[in-house]
Amino acid sequence: MYVGIDAHKRECHATVLNERGEVVSRTRFPTNLGALTAWARSLPAGSGLALEASTVAKRLYWHLKKLGLDVRMAHPLAVRRKVGLKKKTDALDSFELADLLRMGRLPESYVPAPGENERRQLLRFRIDLGRKINVIKCQIHSLLTHNGIEIELTDIFGVEGRRRIEASKLSATQQYLLDGLLAQLDLMHRQVDEVQGELARRAETDPAVRRLMTMPGVDYYSAQVILSEIGDITRFPSSKHLASYAGLVPRVMQSGAVCRTGHIHKEGPRALRWILTVCAHAAVKSPGKFQNLYRRLQRRIGTGKAIVAVAHRLVEVVFVLLTRGESYSQESRRNLSSKLWRMRSRIRALPSVDLGVRLARIEGRTSQWLRTVAE
Repeated sequence: MYVGIDAHKRECHATVLNERGEVVSRTRFPTNLGALTAWARSLPAGSGLALEASTVAKRLYWHLKKLGLDVRMAHPLAVRRKVGLKKKTDALDSFELADLLRMGRLPESYVPAPGENERRQLLRFRIDLGRKINVIKCQIHSLLTHNGIEIELTDIFGVEGRRRIEASKLSATQQYLLDGLLAQLDLMHRQVDEVQGELARRAETDPAVRRLMTMPGVDYYSAQVILSEIGDITRFPSSKHLASYAGLVPRVMQSGAVCRTGHIHKEGPRALRWILTVCAHAAVKSPGKFQNLYRRLQRRIGTGKAIVAVAHRLVEVVFVLLTRGESYSQESRRNLSSKLWRMRSRIRALPSVDLGVRLARIEGRTSQWLRTVAE
């Protein structure tokens, strides 16, 4: 039997097909592990199951795996391309998943193990904190500009800049808004320090992180983002497949003797593409192959495209280092020592409590800040 499951937050719709593609049954059940277990035990032995990747489906996938079932996770975008139907219903979605599985055409998506998924969530939380900090800083800049306050400093959020911001003469309403934004900024920075310390602790015992840190422009944080977003490196047959997964290869439009290439397709994990671009900006500042590649291409295709090309080369080198278990051939001992020192200094500053306790403290500070604002 072939089973397609369309999973939603509150309810799942399952369709069971036989070898001839005929519908055997259609079932709806609540999205909880008890109902899922009872339904799964009613399936015939040897049944194959297909889920479409989503936040809800991931939890169901792990549970079905624990029950010993043959379950696959489908790539949503690839499923839409293969099916090509304009009409969309839960029954139709579950049917198409089961039918693609029956025909052996199901486009599968990688599902990280629960432990790896937790590290990925922690890293994405850190990335999101960085974005929120930038938003708050822009709001503070806007508020100061609105009140005609100019601070002639390179970084107004440094020690001197912060002193001048807090000394600004504002109306009661504007001062209230500024205090609220500064309180949010302080909270975000404390959270960043705690998460960075936890990431540094995890990186110290991970040989793959140490291996990637030998590359210019890659530190313990960016190395962990790269590793978590890639997952199992053995699922990529070549560096070209990994570069395509990262969304750093151009679109190809080919018909007959005509073949055109466009911009990069950007269909891979956004966090992976972003961190590789950040690493590329840092790598071109150090003498070596990456800097030479950047300077050669910059004159011909411009800065932006040259950085993307360096990011593409970086991910190819990542593939080689991870598959061969080697360090970067042109590693700088001085740069590596500096990266390791920064990582260990983060660990030394880490409180001697586990992550759960630190996260509880963050929630407590958040609640305290909200009460202060309410008063």
